[in-house]
Amino acid sequence: MVTAPAEPDVLVISRVVLDSFEGPPPHEVLGGSGFWAAVGAATVADGVALTCRVGEDFEPHRRTMERLGIDTGALLVDGPTTPRTLITYPVGEHRHEEWLPDWAGHVAMRTMHPEGPEPARSARAYYVFRDHHPGFWQPVLDHVRVTGTPLMWEIPGRLCVPEPSSETLTVLAATDVLSINAEEADALVGPLSPVETVAALRALGPDVVALRRGGAGSVVADATGAWEVSPADVTVVDPTGGGNAWSGAFLAAWVRDHDVPAAAVAATGAAAAAIERTGPPVDRRTARQRAAALAATVTVRPLPSGPQPQSQPQPSTTRPGDTR
Repeated sequence: MVTAPAEPDVLVISRVVLDSFEGPPPHEVLGGSGFWAAVGAATVADGVALTCRVGEDFEPHRRTMERLGIDTGALLVDGPTTPRTLITYPVGEHRHEEWLPDWAGHVAMRTMHPEGPEPARSARAYYVFRDHHPGFWQPVLDHVRVTGTPLMWEIPGRLCVPEPSSETLTVLAATDVLSINAEEADALVGPLSPVETVAALRALGPDVVALRRGGAGSVVADATGAWEVSPADVTVVDPTGGGNAWSGAFLAAWVRDHDVPAAAVAATGAAAAAIERTGPPVDRRTARQRAAALAATVTVRPLPSGPQPQSQPQPSTTRPGDTR
């Protein structure tokens, strides 16, 4: 078993599933937001752990994760079967997911923060892709407040609305790094220029904003500036997991030295390595070599200073998840 250091660089708090493709030929591979975020993080960091529930049938897949440099010690076995997702692409790169057996079965396999074993909970940074699952957020926010652990939130699209809930504002206010795609950003803060968009998002609380724009690359920003990052020179075979891999790699790189544009370059390489094939890479060494080669094709351009973030909205005292 790959064992993460006493304090892993990144703890991924999201799910791993088995993605089923109808083919031809029909096949099944590891998937899920948490899995792909961990794959991305492992292209940068040596210590990556992932926590969620899996079924007893997951045991053969642990070896795949370990070859990719992902610690499996924080996976909790619960029941006989790991959730599946049937993946189809009815139009171009538009992904359609059918949850098997159903969405409730997927939700039941989430872990709550106190369930994650040590040393995983002592990671240097947390990646979270989670909505307002009842009871989930408060222990996480308490932990990051007390320990100073940086928190990345890859915000779910359904939470991105013009008038976000108090729960969403509370989490944004505690988020260090926000990862969001362009469509979600438009829904949350309105259609603006890239510089205005990242400024508006930073005004909600995050110190760092990573605006993912698919084939147009990304725009990243912190208090010192904003940068436009080109896409890598890659042919897309399967876009599954690209955004999650980008986010995981960005966090793993950023937590080392807080170099935002350099982290975005590393993230772009990791995402490109994920989407140029179907399914995960063979192993971590192969993934790192390919991600580095693709990152070398990426360019960075500083953007003019935009409007500075104004004071963020004050969330209510409602605890996230208490009313949902």
